[in-house]
Amino acid sequence: MKNTFIFFLVLFVFGCKNQEHNTPVKKNPKESIEIEKQAKEIKYVTAKSGLVYRDKPKGKKLGKFEFNEKVDIHEYTSIFQEIKDGKTVIKGEWVGITLGNKNVYVFDGFLSKTKTPITLADVKLFMGDVIWISEEFKTILKETKIFSKAYNCEFYSDIAYYDEGTAPQIIGDRNFMEPYRSKIDHNLSGKDFYDGKTLKITHINNKVLIIEKDSKKYHFTKSSIKKHPSYIVGGVDTASFHFFINWFDNSSFVFNSSNGTKNYTAQDVKYWLDGDIIEIRKKTYSIDNVEKDTYFLSEVKVVWEDEIDFSTSKTGNKATLKKIEKPTK
Repeated sequence: MKNTFIFFLVLFVFGCKNQEHNTPVKKNPKESIEIEKQAKEIKYVTAKSGLVYRDKPKGKKLGKFEFNEKVDIHEYTSIFQEIKDGKTVIKGEWVGITLGNKNVYVFDGFLSKTKTPITLADVKLFMGDVIWISEEFKTILKETKIFSKAYNCEFYSDIAYYDEGTAPQIIGDRNFMEPYRSKIDHNLSGKDFYDGKTLKITHINNKVLIIEKDSKKYHFTKSSIKKHPSYIVGGVDTASFHFFINWFDNSSFVFNSSNGTKNYTAQDVKYWLDGDIIEIRKKTYSIDNVEKDTYFLSEVKVVWEDEIDFSTSKTGNKATLKKIEKPTK
């Protein structure tokens, strides 16, 4: 009897120990969240020339993040590297970055937890000798299809940088004959020559320029148009002018009038930026309205008063012109 009791006691103890080992360990959900948070981190690009991203650590080049661009780190690869930048050796790790719906990899030696403060030298470097075009201009043009409405946007349609040995200036274009010069200081602030209000450059890299005024941010993108001496004194050599002409000419047209329907190319149809006049085979039309991609027109006679100014009078003839954009390659 005693031996039987000892036997059951041993079985009980062994069973309890075995059950203890098989009991699943419950993870603390807070600990899982903390681990996940550590794997996700926001950083900013410090390289002025931008930071190349690849398909894998040390892999094929896919593209480039710009200076001060925000990136989301989701993976630390434990693949370390040293890169020589001039006389400086940069140490870092290859990290995974979320880019849209795919993962790419960058060297984190050129990443920082905070944005790099921009300087006047950065503005001069990035703005260079080209004209920057307003995103507001592009948006209004897409909505209205009329040049004057886009050109006379809330801020400047174009902007460029000049440094003539005195105070650096940003020159904004609001009309063809009178660009406005606004001097900027080392804090990247200045008075808008147009209305005297304070403006400030808050962000710039090789692609994007942001100027803040009245607590509103105005975005500009770099164009391929180099600033010309005429830009500083007025003229049509602006980025917005070239952008509009390329946009309008990259089309075919369907013209409908009392004489029937005809198909035209960009060689047959010209848009006069001064006055928003459309010329079709030497006949001129004013724009009454625009609906989607169709211009509703009134034929007009143009009387030139001098080399610049002209007046128009309607003939009573009506027409429509549908703009059909060519697909971009």
